[in-house]
Amino acid sequence: MTNTVTKERVRVVNAPFKLSVFGPLIALALLLILGALLNGNFLSLGNMMNVVARAAPIGIIAIGATFVITSGGLDLSVGSMAAFVAGLMIIIMNALVPSLGTGWLVVAIGMLSGLVIGGAAGSANGLLITAGRDRTVHCDARRTGHFSSAHYLSGRWWYA
Repeated sequence: MTNTVTKERVRVVNAPFKLSVFGPLIALALLLILGALLNGNFLSLGNMMNVVARAAPIGIIAIGATFVITSGGLDLSVGSMAAFVAGLMIIIMNALVPSLGTGWLVVAIGMLSGLVIGGAAGSANGLLITAGRDRTVHCDARRTGHFSSAHYLSGRWWYA
């Protein structure tokens, strides 16, 4: 008994329409049409500005995560760190309101504190992985727990 293997030529057709490329754009267009049909204010400038403002932090985090993933890493502590930093910023700004009032100075100090706290926490994460030679996923799980616990212990858990 002999086995014969025949080679068949597979013809690849270059389709002008690739669903893997245009599918997400079509879905977005359908969602925009549905939103406009359900609510007349959906496509207004005010609503679009609100959507962009609320999506900006997630977009910034996604850009950073893209760099981490393309370099071969994985960071699971991003969400808890973002909540931790945002919670501390709110605590700092609320503590400054009685002495400085509500103004741009309090907002500027809050933003600066967020940059300093986020930079320090990010540097600590990087040092734990590089200098500490800790495995990324194990280190991420511990850091996620640490940031969530610190946020909880601050008494401001409802910010997360």
